[in-house]
Amino acid sequence: MTLLLNPNLKADQTSSKTIERWHQLDEISYCFCEAVSQWNYCSEFPRPETIIFSTPGASNLSDLEFVETGALSPAKFVYTLPNICASVVLQLLAFKGQVLFLHQGSTTEEFSLSEGRARAKAGQIVWIFSSPPLLINSTEGPLRRVSFECIRPDQ
Repeated sequence: MTLLLNPNLKADQTSSKTIERWHQLDEISYCFCEAVSQWNYCSEFPRPETIIFSTPGASNLSDLEFVETGALSPAKFVYTLPNICASVVLQLLAFKGQVLFLHQGSTTEEFSLSEGRARAKAGQIVWIFSSPPLLINSTEGPLRRVSFECIRPDQ
């Protein structure tokens, strides 16, 4: 499943009532949360043993924005880190299990799928959330592509 989301609409997102310090999260965190919400918290899929976040650009866009705006507070910078991004999604999903945040440059998405398939072969259900490093320019403003895949042992 794939969605294109405008990170500038973060104030309207439904998860803002659930997540503490919602206003401090970076745009990729907002988009992952909104995607999970729009996908009905992935409730049509079997619960995973492992969730993989596949983000080839890591938090580079958020880090750049942090520097360009002259933000000096480490309290803001911490909200661009992968563990914070993952934690808000895991909170929405009420997930307590193994989590991987994978980065391997331009091959990150393929590497994440390979890791998911290897775990499925070992009997695990794996969910993969992915998003490429660059935003898509559109007439609606910048859009972030967010994708989800469930890999089962029987696939």
